[in-house]
Parts: sequence; structure tokens; C-alpha cells
Amino acid sequence: MTAAERRKREFAQREQCLVDAALELAADVGFMGMSMADLARQAEYATGTLYKHFDCKEDLLMAMTAVGNRERAKMMQRVAAWDASSRQKMMAIGYSWLTIRCISGWSSWRRRKMSGHAPAKPGARPCCKPARPVATPLRPSWMKP
Repeated sequence: MTAAERRKREFAQREQCLVDAALELAADVGFMGMSMADLARQAEYATGTLYKHFDCKEDLLMAMTAVGNRERAKMMQRVAAWDASSRQKMMAIGYSWLTIRCISGWSSWRRRKMSGHAPAKPGARPCCKPARPVATPLRPSWMKP
């Protein structure tokens, strides 16, 4: 691995950390109520570092929206592959939309709940550690990873 590849990987990881922190902060105070300085403070980065990743708050909003869209696409693919009646598939689509609508609050809760375990390596930022899957008995079979 070259130094350039390592820097690209670290940049992507840092950007994901910032988006995760933004989702959590937006769940707490709302998107309009958060500032880039508040986000930088929560993610434990300098405000300048944040602006290296996102030119403005609207760019950050697009990145946050992309997270929800990826989740939505995964759920739709699971529904499409599910061997069920069209009625069950329509119910699953409705359930997935409802779940995505509430996902930022659930993700925020999950991150806070999981923050008790140790970081992946000494000195790692808590928001950068990989998420562990959380099994819930309320998920239909097509939603399980």
C-alpha cells in the first residue's frame, strides 16, 4: 500500500466519521439547529478539517441524504429478491419506508448505546469505530443482513 492510498483511505474514513457525527447531531438538535462548528466539536476535529470534506452545510446535507438513500436501496433490493406475494412485498416496502424515515433517530440511539465499548485502536475517535450489527426481533426476515 502506498502512502497516497493510505491517505485516501484515511480521508474516506474521516469523512464517514463526520457524516455519522452529523447524523447524530441532527437527530439531537435538527439540521437547521446545528452549525459546522458544533459538528466539528462533536466529531473532535478542527472546523478547517470539516471544510476540507464539505464546502458548505448543503454539501454535508447531501452526504447525510446519501446514507439514507443507500439504506433505502438495500431494503428495496431485499424486498425485490424476497419470495413472497405482491401484497407482502407492498407491506414490506411500506415498512421499509417507515423504517428509513425513523432511521436517523434509531442510528443515533444505536451509536450512543454502542459507545461503551473500547475504540478499535488506542487513540481512535469513538465515532470512527465500525458499527456492530444490532439484531431486533421486530425486523421481518427480508431485512436481516
